[in-house]
Amino acid sequence: MAQDILEIIKSDHEKTISDLRQIVSRAGEVSKGKRNEEFDRMHLDLTGHMTAEETIFYPALESEIREQISHAREEHEDIRSHLKDIGRSWSETSEFTQKLQKLEETINHHVEEEEEKIFSTARESLGQDRLEEMGRQFEQEKQKTVRQGLAPAR
Repeated sequence: MAQDILEIIKSDHEKTISDLRQIVSRAGEVSKGKRNEEFDRMHLDLTGHMTAEETIFYPALESEIREQISHAREEHEDIRSHLKDIGRSWSETSEFTQKLQKLEETINHHVEEEEEKIFSTARESLGQDRLEEMGRQFEQEKQKTVRQGLAPAR
């Protein structure tokens, strides 16, 4: 049995939050101007995740919960903005750590809203077969984005 899209998204959320916590906890170890490979990997994976949500998941629910989907897309733009800002400015300053913490807060908020509000509608309206098919499509779209290297902005 294939994983459904909600299981895949939830797993991605958990991984992103875990990775980001590790990056934040070691932010002071980053040398000024030196790229953080963990952040770059997380950035690329998260960009693939958001692109797949916007391409596969959100359109299937837009007619039912337009405002929530619109809000989720806006949060993705906020996350992209934070990622870009952090990706351009590696340093050991407290400002840098604060930027990472703000990104973490933004992602946590987005995940909570998505899992609490959007997932229930998806589970009720799409059905298990459709959710599993969307899971396959989601993984393909995410991998396509990751292969193309559509992140990080430098």
